[in-house]
Amino acid sequence: TPKSVLSVSTLAQAAPATKLLTVASTTGASLLTVLASGKVGIGTATPDAVLNVSKNSGQSDLIIEA
Repeated sequence: TPKSVLSVSTLAQAAPATKLLTVASTTGASLLTVLASGKVGIGTATPDAVLNVSKNSGQSDLIIEA
């Protein structure tokens, strides 16, 4: 099975709101954002919690399975 590792880091002291990683759709909509503070946003470019998940009104409910 394929495996990979993605490491995102900064050598300098970055401001907490600095975006270290952004994944966007072809329309520019933010799909995934990782800030220097460690906050991760799914569906938002400005996460305000350790994990911030945002959905558009037209999308189905959020499902988390174990």
